Amino acid sequence: MALSHRNLLDGSIAGLLFDAGDVLFDATPGRRRLLRVLAQMGLHTQYTYFFRIWERNFLREVYCGRKTYLDAFRELLHSFGFTGAPIEEIVLATAVQRRTLEEPERLLPGVRETLARREFGQLALGVLANAAGPSVDVERQLTDLGLGGRFRWIFSSVDLGIALPQKAAYLAAVEAMGLAPRQVAFVGHDSNELAGAAAAGLSTIAINYDPSTAADVYLENFHQLASIIDHRQPARIAG
Repeated sequence: MALSHRNLLDGSIAGLLFDAGDVLFDATPGRRRLLRVLAQMGLHTQYTYFFRIWERNFLREVYCGRKTYLDAFRELLHSFGFTGAPIEEIVLATAVQRRTLEEPERLLPGVRETLARREFGQLALGVLANAAGPSVDVERQLTDLGLGGRFRWIFSSVDLGIALPQKAAYLAAVEAMGLAPRQVAFVGHDSNELAGAAAAGLSTIAINYDPSTAADVYLENFHQLASIIDHRQPARIAG
């Protein structure tokens, strides 16, 4: 189903639910530092390939609160042939014992200015993110980045015990917001998570997306999200 601006402005969309990493903030710096450390230790790999394995084979248990991030990280390194002292050297070099690779360092362009617009006060705004810690940690990160108070609802997969793209995660968030799935649009970048949102009955808005990603609306930059509210900037509509 394709959305038009009329669909989004006729009152049917009452809330926006945002992913966090690579939607609100850049989640890549720590990951790129890891690849540089691995290259120094003899492992040369592609970003997309390496972190697809990380996310699909190891992070899921972390996001559901069933395994620590550090334990999963050590298992990832072991799967690529590292053992013993080299693993601990990588752990120290990347500071994973104190933080995650995805720890936010900066907002993506346009996020702060766009969310500060008066029009966004008309919508219920929430964050639904796969995270290694509880929602209070996600809230702290967003506050540190200057987004404190922008979101009434913040949901972490650890608190829900369910990781995206499972349908139940979206439905739990939407229910807590007091809305129906058809009233909420999910703003994400990951193709699987956008597909999960669509399966749960939410509209989907893609940003920083891969070419194969399916969504109702595609944004080329965060500023264009304002078009969903005031219809003044063009967004590419799926046909």
